[in-house]
Amino acid sequence: MSRAFRALVALTLAGAALIVAGWAVTYLTWPFGWDHGAFAWVGDVITRGGMPYRDAFDVKGPLSFYPSAAVQLVAGRNWWGIRAFDLLLVLPCALLIARTGARFAGRAVGIGAALLWVLAYANTGFMNTAQPDGWVAWILLFSLAPLLLRAAPPSAALLAVAGGAAALAALLKPHYAAFLALPLLLAALDARAAERPRLALAALGGFLAPVIAWLAIAGATGTLDPFYEAVIRFNSEKNTAGLLAALSESLSYGFLEDPVILLGLPLAAAGIASLARIDRRAALILGAWLVLALPLILLQRPYYPYRLHIVSPVIAMLAAAAVSRLPANDSAADQLGMREVLAGALLALGVVTLGRHPLGEAARSVRLLSGSVPRAEHYGRYASWMATADAERAAAAFVRDSTPADSRTFAWNHPAVAFLARRPAAGRFLIETPVSARLDPPLRARYLDSLGAGLAAAPPHVVVTEDTLGLDGSCLACLPPYDALAQGRSLAAPYRLRYRTGTLAVYTRTSVP
Repeated sequence: MSRAFRALVALTLAGAALIVAGWAVTYLTWPFGWDHGAFAWVGDVITRGGMPYRDAFDVKGPLSFYPSAAVQLVAGRNWWGIRAFDLLLVLPCALLIARTGARFAGRAVGIGAALLWVLAYANTGFMNTAQPDGWVAWILLFSLAPLLLRAAPPSAALLAVAGGAAALAALLKPHYAAFLALPLLLAALDARAAERPRLALAALGGFLAPVIAWLAIAGATGTLDPFYEAVIRFNSEKNTAGLLAALSESLSYGFLEDPVILLGLPLAAAGIASLARIDRRAALILGAWLVLALPLILLQRPYYPYRLHIVSPVIAMLAAAAVSRLPANDSAADQLGMREVLAGALLALGVVTLGRHPLGEAARSVRLLSGSVPRAEHYGRYASWMATADAERAAAAFVRDSTPADSRTFAWNHPAVAFLARRPAAGRFLIETPVSARLDPPLRARYLDSLGAGLAAAPPHVVVTEDTLGLDGSCLACLPPYDALAQGRSLAAPYRLRYRTGTLAVYTRTSVP
């Protein structure tokens, strides 16, 4: 009976590994989600000599855009480059989770925890992968791995690296500066009392160096004020306008229904208690990470599943630790301990729960690559806001094929169109975030005035916007963002409809062929 059970567990591990491998290969076919289009647009501005915030408005930290810029320089302007970059981070992170889990509960449990983590990541879909929240988690894990994999006391160099990782996290999203607490906590609780100030200074120095470097660059390029306006002031006004409302919204948007939380959080809590008996420092690191991350997830508005990437590696490692305290039976081949039974059951449940979506996506991508499904049909399944990925692709192809290479393109709320068309974006504002109706009226009015002034000062050659009204092309002023601008009718007057695909409409100035 036990041999058959262990063979079944081995088969389940192999099946999970095959799903992960299939997903990893076909991951490169996934299109942009809305955020990826925004990152690509700002990255494109950077490669053309511009700066984030000053030349392209977005509310995420500066390091959110530089990966896209680097990928464009290496791989060109496409969908797959940022996926390849993301995959290069996912795989070593999975290896670290496997090694850490193996240290706590044995090799098979560590491998199972890593595979389930990858499946949980892939399960969030095309919109929620290749996001800064995942990069934050992996940067932190890489920096803390030496402290999780061995029992030696932390050195000043290791805590400086951990402080630097917290700074990189803050430069991806500023509120993640809270993770500086991890190396500072390790310094404060170090058994060598005389070393504590030096360790804390090392962590603080590691944190300050990247932050000061960015502030110096921003100051030298005239980006400091726009950075403050977009990242600090905007996010503060948006996220502090009712913290209880933000918490309620996150809980109601599916946070508690996510398998990572529903199944993983109870295991993580048990894992902290179990790990405290094996390695108190590891329990402290992972427990503090979890405690810091959960409120940071819940208090961001609105809630998106990609926010869970900041805790999913921690939950995977703590779940392995939870299994480690169960009694095992390693001496008799014909008997099973609770560890084997529970680990096998959790693995099977995790693969069934988390593996269906990645497996289905991989199968669909294989059909695309084999030519059995047309590209338009395949990418018509992926929607960002009110348009599909295929509509963005088709609109970009039309702009690229029918307008001059220097045509400034105002692809409102779909910046991926300008990026894929290889056309320079028109103006600082291409996304609706700063003019969202959810904002306080004075803040929204200020950004609407800036948007209208920019369009009036430098009218774009091409306008791409969503047309869900089914208009005949005579009323660009009825479509966003022109419908929200005081001078929208006069700004829209020189344009005529040239192309429609799905819910996207492409307009050009009458002087542009």
